[in-house]
Amino acid sequence: MTQNLNALMLLILLLSGLYAFSSWGLLSALNQDMPHLRHWWPVLGLCLCALFLIMALFNLPLPLFFLLLYGLKVCELLHFPEPGQPNWAAVNVGFLFTCAACLILLGLLSFGLGLDTRAVLSDPALRAACLALLLLFGLAAELLLSRRAGFLAEFRDIYGSEESRLFVRFTFLAVIFVLADAAACLFELPSAVVSLFLVGSNALLLMMVGFFMNQLNIIRQEDYLEYEHTRLTSTMHQQAERTEALRDTAYRDPLTGAYTRLYLFNYLELLLSRHTPFTLAYLDLDGLKAVNDAYGHLTGDHYLREFSGQFTKALRGEDVFARVGGDEFMVLLPGLSAEAAEALLSAARTRLEAPRGQGFSLSFSFGTAEAPAGTKKTRESLVREADRSMYADKSARRGREVRHDL
Repeated sequence: MTQNLNALMLLILLLSGLYAFSSWGLLSALNQDMPHLRHWWPVLGLCLCALFLIMALFNLPLPLFFLLLYGLKVCELLHFPEPGQPNWAAVNVGFLFTCAACLILLGLLSFGLGLDTRAVLSDPALRAACLALLLLFGLAAELLLSRRAGFLAEFRDIYGSEESRLFVRFTFLAVIFVLADAAACLFELPSAVVSLFLVGSNALLLMMVGFFMNQLNIIRQEDYLEYEHTRLTSTMHQQAERTEALRDTAYRDPLTGAYTRLYLFNYLELLLSRHTPFTLAYLDLDGLKAVNDAYGHLTGDHYLREFSGQFTKALRGEDVFARVGGDEFMVLLPGLSAEAAEALLSAARTRLEAPRGQGFSLSFSFGTAEAPAGTKKTRESLVREADRSMYADKSARRGREVRHDL
């Protein structure tokens, strides 16, 4: 009997040191590995060895033993960089799991042996065995947690949330509840009742703690999903803005602000597919080359911007004006016949032909190609027709200018 007791005492010493070392490993895994923390586990190991040996040898009252053990757990708060509720929750939960397991084990031994809990604690061998099993359970739990870095990160996130305030208060009440359960072992009560009460109440307490932690984890996951939803929505808006900017770059001429050839051709194909009547006009500026030769390309660029701005004022809201080359433009005029389109363009040319700054006018030549509803013409044929018509108009105007000079 004495040899078994001595062996249990040695086992308690060994498990106390290992428990202290695993506690240091757990703190390190929680990113609390500060320089002075390296000296923490030997001190904790000595304190735990002393506490468990005193309990094994002198049978301290169980509530007092739990209070001293809780004091050692509270000392862990000194090793967290910032005090706060998350740290208290971690300390309380660790204490609850350890002490609740101890009371459940005590209740099972008492019920299985048919002894009063005080009798179990009074027996040195049974008391030492309970303490050894308690240390073994705590050691296994902390070693498991210290090797689960992902779980520990989630553990910190749970207790770092706003929802943890209620849980922290609950853990303090649970600590008081465990101490009250331990006090039941001090009185003469029916052994079966006390045993079943210790097992049932502490098992229920552990279930409640686990349920609460699971609910906090669900809340954290929902918060994470909401955060990800907000982030993805913001990313989608930014992507849509970038896409719109790229589309605008593809569909707008950066110099004149007119549409590009791509946009006009896409719109032309759309009108053809819908059998919408329209007229396509092809424009060519008369004076750009002279402006470039006389004043340079910067002035020529200003000339193009001026023409684009003035010519757009003569168009309707549904008309599409696009730059397709250096001094060449196209206009889509939905719903207009070639005759009506030519009248509109002629009026615009008359207004723009008036001499402007530096003696240059914004005159242009144009040609049209009509696409009635249900036409069989293709985009290419319409462009060729409007282009030929434009060159015919340019030749006719040059002929009139020559005759006028003569």
